[in-house]
Amino acid sequence: MTDADGSSTGGHHSSTGEHHPPGRPKLRLVDARPVELQGQELVALRDLAWPPDRVVLVSHAVAALASLFDGERSLPELAGELARMLGGEVEEELIASVVAQLDEALLLDSPRYRADLADRLARFRGLPHRPMILAGECFSPTAEQATRELDGFYLMEDGPGRLPSQRELSGQPLRGAVAPHIDYQRGAPLYAQAYLQVAEGAAEADLFVLLGTDHKGEVDAPFSLTDLDYDTPFGPLPTDKDLVQDLARRLPGLLAGELGHAQEHSLELQAVMLR
Repeated sequence: MTDADGSSTGGHHSSTGEHHPPGRPKLRLVDARPVELQGQELVALRDLAWPPDRVVLVSHAVAALASLFDGERSLPELAGELARMLGGEVEEELIASVVAQLDEALLLDSPRYRADLADRLARFRGLPHRPMILAGECFSPTAEQATRELDGFYLMEDGPGRLPSQRELSGQPLRGAVAPHIDYQRGAPLYAQAYLQVAEGAAEADLFVLLGTDHKGEVDAPFSLTDLDYDTPFGPLPTDKDLVQDLARRLPGLLAGELGHAQEHSLELQAVMLR
């Protein structure tokens, strides 16, 4: 098994101390898709919270074995199950080797993974603000260029045909708006339609609540709340930290999925438009 760059599976994460592979391995919820590399048919496994280039490549046989890792079967039981699937004897040492490598790659729900997750979450929470991940790819990282780009959305075909204006404030205060979270290149006119309404109908608002898609979708952390300010080309969009902490006190576990913000783009695209 190798990472996408050919290095060993353990080459991209922080050290988590001494951890032993689990005796009843459980595969985490990961993205799996077939790929071809140098004429070889492989399966790419990736945690959606990882950077896009952090991919673990395994054979179809290993992927089939890993699909049996439900946290209930022991290593001897897994060897027996795989033997029945293949129609031949399978050594337990082979199963143990695969378990160890997948654990090293942080693809198993294990003490090693949880220790690494706690370390990454602590480092994320220690950042001065949530960094932009689409700057330079979806929008310009500089304020001047980004202003020209975003202003152009309003004048595109299917856009509102004008920039927001304080003179056009609507009589009814806006309570909510639905905006796309697709990339700007494909959704620009719709972003402009939505944020024209926001700019002119919610000009007096002092709090905006952003609700976005979490594409990773952790089963044990269905909500991803953060009190980090969101960085944008125009400076950080400040988060109401007191409100976030109050919600977290009232509903324990709301911050458990906070690391989902690290690679999730849906609120970043809203934050840039709103800022």
